[in-house]
Amino acid sequence: MTKSNKPIAIYQDQRIAEEWCNFRCEYCEGFCPTEYSLRKDENGNLHVAEEWYDKIEKMPESVKKFFANGRGFKEFYDVATAVMNESKKVMDTDILKISGGELTVNPNLCNYVETLHNQYKMVQILSNGSNIKSEEIERYKRMGNVTFQISLDGVTAEANYSKSHSSFMTKKVVETIDELLNNGIGVEINCVLTKYNTDKFKEFLEHFKNAKNLMIVPRPVRGEPRSILDFNEQQILEFERCIIDNYNKYNNILPPLPYFERLINIMKTGKRSYKCYIPYFIQSIDGYGKFEMCPIGLQYKDNSNVISGDINSNHILINSEYKPNNNYQLCDYCIIQYEMLNLYVDGIISEDELKKMPSLNNNDIIMHIKHIKHDIMDMESVRDNNERGNKEKVLSRNR
Repeated sequence: MTKSNKPIAIYQDQRIAEEWCNFRCEYCEGFCPTEYSLRKDENGNLHVAEEWYDKIEKMPESVKKFFANGRGFKEFYDVATAVMNESKKVMDTDILKISGGELTVNPNLCNYVETLHNQYKMVQILSNGSNIKSEEIERYKRMGNVTFQISLDGVTAEANYSKSHSSFMTKKVVETIDELLNNGIGVEINCVLTKYNTDKFKEFLEHFKNAKNLMIVPRPVRGEPRSILDFNEQQILEFERCIIDNYNKYNNILPPLPYFERLINIMKTGKRSYKCYIPYFIQSIDGYGKFEMCPIGLQYKDNSNVISGDINSNHILINSEYKPNNNYQLCDYCIIQYEMLNLYVDGIISEDELKKMPSLNNNDIIMHIKHIKHDIMDMESVRDNNERGNKEKVLSRNR
């Protein structure tokens, strides 16, 4: 707990201008929204799909008012800023993770981050890495608490094919990651495993083998795109062999080995069989103020919006309605970088191993994670005792 006695979100996963991206990744949100465009009309309004008007019409007036006079990046960033400010009334946040869409299509992103980075222990920017300029990297370095999560599936065009069909663009993103690392800025690489790269993971590791302040986190492709992008059994075996044979060589840039044990098991079985505590640590919020289902985080009513005051400090981050061992449909085939928090709660990895993630390399953040783990263990113990007591009562009645 903080001095304010408000609940703590380790990560606030905050989306901004989420409809706009300069990539068309084959696995993005069920083959990517394509009707939104970065082109502008004579008034500077961004082109939106018809569905956007339907969505906004259903929003509360407190959100609609931001778009009364325009629909440029300023308006989308203004509403996101309001969401962040209102969220502070409900919870304290250690790490602000901001994502789009693709944030770097906004030429004023660096200016924006400069206005808010000192309000958080850490700021993590999720980007495809295609449009980060050298002069901006210098400014992010000076801020001192900014890290990046870059989406990249391989260091060659062949391996990165699901993200970009351009060898030039793949090379540019790799060079940008190198430049961030050379400037001491931490990077977590989000690598989606597909039929194009699962058996080429070693070349990825070889390129970054000497890097510091880097973690490469692979995960399987999910959802409908699996039907055309999924790896085959032989590729899974090759990926597994790559990890088993080379982990000691590349462990400085990889998650702890238990992460791979879980990942490979899920890849082989197609089914997650592990508890998930992520909702106790992370709150996902869309660009218009809605607290989202996954990660669940705070309790909330359907269609509640933080800007409208629907969510207040009486809500709790440790959600008593959520059960970590339930087989929720969304969790059925899911493993991502946040799995490290699950491994820590399960007592499988240490605090020092958590700190290998650049965004978690902060003693105050680790202390808060430790406190939340303690709360989870207490809550799980109470729940287990109650369930055990209920079973004993049933057995006693049946005797």
